Amino acid sequence: MSPESDHDANLLRPRSLLRGQITYSTAREDGNNILHQLGYRDERDQYFTHLFQNRQLIKKIIGRRLGLSSDSCHLVDVEDWIHGSFNVCIRADIDTFKPGNSDEKIRCEAGTYAWLQENCPNVPIPHLYGFGLSNGETFTHLEHMTFLTRIVQYLRRHVLRWLGYSIPTSYIPYQMNEAKPLGNEYILIEYIDSSRGQMLLQSWGKGSGNLTLSNRLLTLQLQLLENEHIPVDIPRQITHATADSYIHDLLAFHESRFRHQPNAVSSLQDGFYQACALSVIRSVWPFFSRRDLLRGPFFMELTDLHPSNIMVDEDWNIKSLIDLEWACSRPVEMIHPPDWLAGEPGPEMDLEAYEITHGEFVEILREEEEKNSLAQQPVVQLHSIMKDGWGRGTFWCSIALNMPMALFEIFYTHIQPRFSKSHKDDESFWLITMPYWTFGTFKFLEKKLRDKEQYDQRLHEAFFDRKTECL
Repeated sequence: MSPESDHDANLLRPRSLLRGQITYSTAREDGNNILHQLGYRDERDQYFTHLFQNRQLIKKIIGRRLGLSSDSCHLVDVEDWIHGSFNVCIRADIDTFKPGNSDEKIRCEAGTYAWLQENCPNVPIPHLYGFGLSNGETFTHLEHMTFLTRIVQYLRRHVLRWLGYSIPTSYIPYQMNEAKPLGNEYILIEYIDSSRGQMLLQSWGKGSGNLTLSNRLLTLQLQLLENEHIPVDIPRQITHATADSYIHDLLAFHESRFRHQPNAVSSLQDGFYQACALSVIRSVWPFFSRRDLLRGPFFMELTDLHPSNIMVDEDWNIKSLIDLEWACSRPVEMIHPPDWLAGEPGPEMDLEAYEITHGEFVEILREEEEKNSLAQQPVVQLHSIMKDGWGRGTFWCSIALNMPMALFEIFYTHIQPRFSKSHKDDESFWLITMPYWTFGTFKFLEKKLRDKEQYDQRLHEAFFDRKTECL
């Protein structure tokens, strides 16, 4: 059945996504691969069923981590499980008070916790009790081990420090054969209840105030691409030693999405629009980077630090940062104030309001860096790089590279006008630039249009209610 036919709208039923429902008309206009997303809900239900069937084992794992009987652990009901697109948080209440990609994701998140605990003890984060990998390896924080184990590990760390070697983290291997049948990766972290703070999202926009904080590319965007079977072609052991190699690979992600997402191109005009942007941004991005910073430094960044992951009190003092798995080390020029500080993020932001907020943020950062510089000579002044990046336009390059679905709008709105304000309306710009994206670009775009037709057909079938048709 052709999606172009004038068919009874009653036969096109809404479909369930991971959160909420979507109609066929909305799905067809959406630039994301909705066909792929339609399977998320069933996959989540299957995964939840697996975890529910293994709830006794989960209680046993938690009990072992805390040195308690599994009988003292009580898991909340399934309807109270908290989940995102890639993980699930199962709250466990304790009777006794006692102070592949998924593996990489867990290692990254656990490593972030360990690094922050060792190097930034003033940053408020939940306590990580332990974590496990899919192969059955499990790790526990040293303070939850037996007295003898703690003594041995403390002596080992002291000797290593005395000999000038690097000190291992406080998470050590812990043999637990019972965990192997679970077959899932997990982290066990402290639950932050409402008495200690609420999500900033719940009060953001209702008032104003100040926030007080008392190198593989494992970012959320990369994971989303891989989740849709879009190749990213970066071995897990590869890290980036220079900023230009990092940016080169980020651009490759966008081009891979353009090549492999079945509904990436909606029309021939849209194909020209995307191909030209990708061609030009390859050549102009060096103008937005400082050559003296191409080889570093690299700063750790929480790439998914949005208002839902910041717990604050009534005065907006930050009490805890959660959901740290999307942390990675990035070129310093890619570190900027959050783009949601003045409302909508990315290309939808209120530019005038954000510029004011950006200036206030940089000024507060300058004051803090000057205080710290009295104690030690800083390697780099981050506030000056942020200020320079806003004026130079580096901010917009960074935002564009981080947002696959918004790169093109940001490019034509904030990057291209810095070179030419007339090319966007010049037909010759499109005709001359488009062929330079790749060999045979026009044939490629013709193929993408055929892919889009097949996608539309499958999408229509996914929403078509054959039961209603029979009636």
